[in-house]
Amino acid sequence: MSGFAKSKESVNSKKMEVKHTAPTPPARKNLVLAKKSFSPSKPTSPHVNVFVCGLTNGVMVMRTEKSNKKNVEGFVQPLKNKCNEDIDFASSLDIVKVNFGLFMFQCLFICIYKSHKYFVFYFKIVNQREDQDINLPKKQATSYNCCLFVNIVAEEENNFEVRKRWVQGIIDCLNSNLLGFQYKQDFRFKEDETVMIGDKIDGKLDSYLMDEDIGGILGRFVYDDVESVIADKKTVSNIFGSQQNRDNCSEILTRYWHHWN
Repeated sequence: MSGFAKSKESVNSKKMEVKHTAPTPPARKNLVLAKKSFSPSKPTSPHVNVFVCGLTNGVMVMRTEKSNKKNVEGFVQPLKNKCNEDIDFASSLDIVKVNFGLFMFQCLFICIYKSHKYFVFYFKIVNQREDQDINLPKKQATSYNCCLFVNIVAEEENNFEVRKRWVQGIIDCLNSNLLGFQYKQDFRFKEDETVMIGDKIDGKLDSYLMDEDIGGILGRFVYDDVESVIADKKTVSNIFGSQQNRDNCSEILTRYWHHWN
């Protein structure tokens, strides 16, 4: 046999060897270890941001907004319901239910014991104002009215520490397991939105409050008589940021002076 024939036979033999050699199967993972190390991503539960703002005349307001939905509030109705229905629960949280006539919302007091004295915090839930020049309730994206928690302290006490302590008491209550939320919410303090000029608060009452609540809170807690307020332009400018409201202050304040009584 010639060398060429031998070479051809050798090549054919190698081809046959390659053809009949079984392929190596792909390596399989250890299923137990693979499942153990697998951690599926979980969507982060949205929380509810809590904002506080100091206004003139010692007024403080608190609002809420969902972290994942602009202009949609957290659900706070269970707090009001629980305090209205369960006196023992209200007492355990140092919340005392008080009725003021035919108001839609109950008025509440929160007493916090700190540094050997009681801090008494009054708050009322009201509708938030649409705009300084528009005396209508602001609407959420859900079409419901935006609500505010309103509180008042002495002007010199209206500082960040007092505002933060006030809202934190409400946040702790809302985050507790005692309110019976069908769907648990996570309320978190987000920001103090107080507008300052130097060391003085500049936010006027009509930036957040409806006319009826401006007159109501001033008549019940701040001034003795409405006529002296109307006659003092400096006082009027400290209440209203809108020139339209300043011009109409006599009508607004006279009409709503006893609204909170």
